[in-house]
Amino acid sequence: MNILYFFEYAPDPQRGGASRLTHSFINYWQKAQKDFSFFCAYLKREKDYIPYFKDEILLDLNNKNTFIDFLNKNQISLIIYQMAFSKEYFDYVKECNHNNIPIITVYHSMPGWELLHIKNILTHTSWYQAGVNGLIKKILLPLYLKYANKLIQRKNSYIYKGSSKYVVLSSKYIPLFKKINNLAEGSKLYAISNPLSYPEQTNIDFHKKRKQVLIVGRFSESEKRFLLALKAWKEFNSQRITNTWELIIIGFGKDENIYKEYARKNKLNNVKFIGKQDPLEYYKKASIFLMTSAFEGFGLTLTEAQQFGVVPIVMNSFPSLHDIIINDFNGIIVPNNDTKAMCIALTDLITNQKKREYLAQNGLYYVNKFSVKNIAQEWENLFNNFKKWSQE
Repeated sequence: MNILYFFEYAPDPQRGGASRLTHSFINYWQKAQKDFSFFCAYLKREKDYIPYFKDEILLDLNNKNTFIDFLNKNQISLIIYQMAFSKEYFDYVKECNHNNIPIITVYHSMPGWELLHIKNILTHTSWYQAGVNGLIKKILLPLYLKYANKLIQRKNSYIYKGSSKYVVLSSKYIPLFKKINNLAEGSKLYAISNPLSYPEQTNIDFHKKRKQVLIVGRFSESEKRFLLALKAWKEFNSQRITNTWELIIIGFGKDENIYKEYARKNKLNNVKFIGKQDPLEYYKKASIFLMTSAFEGFGLTLTEAQQFGVVPIVMNSFPSLHDIIINDFNGIIVPNNDTKAMCIALTDLITNQKKREYLAQNGLYYVNKFSVKNIAQEWENLFNNFKKWSQE
């Protein structure tokens, strides 16, 4: 079975997200000697990288013939469309798909994130920074959101109807996707979680753990809301329980100065900004992980933290969180936007080593249900639905 992955950017594993996960799957299937051959098409490339597909092609939206020839030459029997947010790219794939190859679209986020993202951006943009268009949108925010919602619904419904199957990241997202996009039926919807980022871990050396609380992510306040975590950390500091713990923040992005200025203004001297780094070594040393995102598709950094015994404290802002965390068993879930509750949970874990180790051990065991082997099997089950088509 010849399977083609369609990306916007060349799927360099170092880009993270879908690229890294695709690399993990293909590496697993190749080692397991599965009867699949993998190909790739993409529209942009930032840098050279080591390809891991049997064949690949850099496409031009103005030249459909090269893609049509590529599909025919390699006898592609299934297309995995990784750009569920782009109608333009989907139209390109459909127009080149002369052989009616089945298309599986993958929605790599939480249904409804687009509208929430627009609202958060407009809310966090000052009147001074908004510009003319932004000012109009802020003044007419309810009307603008209603208009934007209709455009998003139209796009999502169009791509859903044009797909053979439509994959979301949690079974909890199936009714949500249907409701948000006004779908009368959802027979094409299929739920497959993301797999683990790292090989399965079997043991935690608590002697190597340090008095560190960790945050990992993009510096984008409208999405990640790190200010909520900093406010919870400020409140924790004000209790003067201990001065031996530190908050480590790994990431980069447009709002970096906002976070650094907040820490400076509030004299949070026990906050360290590490910048753009591979978080692996920090996962190995940290004890607690904070997540305050406005939304997540799945929350890869949660499972990454759990793989190394870092106990998550997470705001209840996305449904798939409950696939990963069982409250007070392998992590702590606090109400969305509630910095006081996050501070209480933080204080509890910092002052209770026995509880930290209990949650960490449970997390290490529980998270392995998302192993590459297990999630790859779910993809294989889906692929097998299309084997008959490929053999005709």
